[in-house]
Amino acid sequence: MTSDLKSTRSEASEPKKASRQILEHETVEGVDALERPLGGLFMSGLSAGLPIGFSLFLMAVVRTCFKDWDHSTVDPLVVNTYAIGFLFLVLGRSELHIEQTTCFRFLLWTTLGNALGGSIFVALIQYSSAIQGKPSA
Repeated sequence: MTSDLKSTRSEASEPKKASRQILEHETVEGVDALERPLGGLFMSGLSAGLPIGFSLFLMAVVRTCFKDWDHSTVDPLVVNTYAIGFLFLVLGRSELHIEQTTCFRFLLWTTLGNALGGSIFVALIQYSSAIQGKPSA
C-alpha cells in the first residue's frame, strides 16, 4: 500500500505532458481502434449494450419503487442510476457507439453491437419475469 501511495505521489508531481505528446498518443490509439477486426468491434459493442440496458432497468426499478414520491425527489435519483451502468461500461472498457465517430465502419459495428446488447438484456428480463409467472411491462 505504501508503494502505491509513493507511486501516485510521484506521478502527480511529474510535469504535464506536452500537447504534442497527447496528440500523438491519441492518434496511435485511434488508428489502433480503427484497425480492429469487425468481430472485435461488434463484440465490444455488444458488451457495452448490456450495462446500458442495466442502467435503463435500474432507472425503471427506482421509478417503480418510489412511484408515490414527489417527482422533484425521485427524478434526481433516477438520473443518477444511469451512471451505474455507465461505470460498468467504462470499467469494462467496452466500446460505446459515441466514442469514435470518425469512421463509419467503427460506428456501424459498435452501434449494432450496442443495440443488440441492450436488446439481449431486455429479453433476459422478459424471460425471467415469464418464468416467475408475472406479466412483463
